[in-house]
Amino acid sequence: MNSGEGDSVDQSGEGAGSGDDPSLPGAGADDSDANIVFRRRRRSNVGGRGDGDRESFSTVTQKDDDAYDVTEGARLAIVLNHRSYPADRDLSARNGTEPDAMAIRDTFGRLLGFQVFIYDDLRFGEIQALLRQLQSSDADDLACVAIFVLTHGEENGTLQAYDMPYRLDKHLVDELVPSRCPSLAGKPKMIFVQACQGQKGDSGTEVKVRSRHTSHDGPNNCGVYRIPHYADFLIFQV
Repeated sequence: MNSGEGDSVDQSGEGAGSGDDPSLPGAGADDSDANIVFRRRRRSNVGGRGDGDRESFSTVTQKDDDAYDVTEGARLAIVLNHRSYPADRDLSARNGTEPDAMAIRDTFGRLLGFQVFIYDDLRFGEIQALLRQLQSSDADDLACVAIFVLTHGEENGTLQAYDMPYRLDKHLVDELVPSRCPSLAGKPKMIFVQACQGQKGDSGTEVKVRSRHTSHDGPNNCGVYRIPHYADFLIFQV
């Protein structure tokens, strides 16, 4: 139940054929069982300007670059895949979640070159242990991270670990900011959540495909299909 499976990882959690590439092992129920295989972060201070012991953050992406530089370090994808929960929690099994996890593995692993690690039914403490491994890793080890959460959810960003609920903002997003996770400062941090947000369904909206006329047009079949009300959004907030 509590083991991590990487796309290029053997049962011991070491990256197969990856040399010194970092990998995340399966986290045990006890935090001490999760062997950290990232290099420990080296502390460095910004001196000469009265900064005292303030720790410096480094990145290979320049301030005015048009895109992130993700050529140095590993592209890491972590999938928190939840199918089953204790009977006393009154949460139904998420049958069918495995194909979603495998689709993430295929897309990010085989097509985009990420190291993909799938963790099934982790307890909240085990999720925290994974985040602590990211926080303690050396900056040179990581180029970016993508975290996928497949679970039950509730309103206000509440997600369900195997044993208890937790908050997306407080317990996941806040743990990846530079002050807590310097190894990812200035690097892409992508979080994808597949979870219900309350009990109401989304009736969706019907849209009709409009034909586009060109000089080479032949017979054109226009179709009608339904999309969720909140489809096609990309939201950025500062």
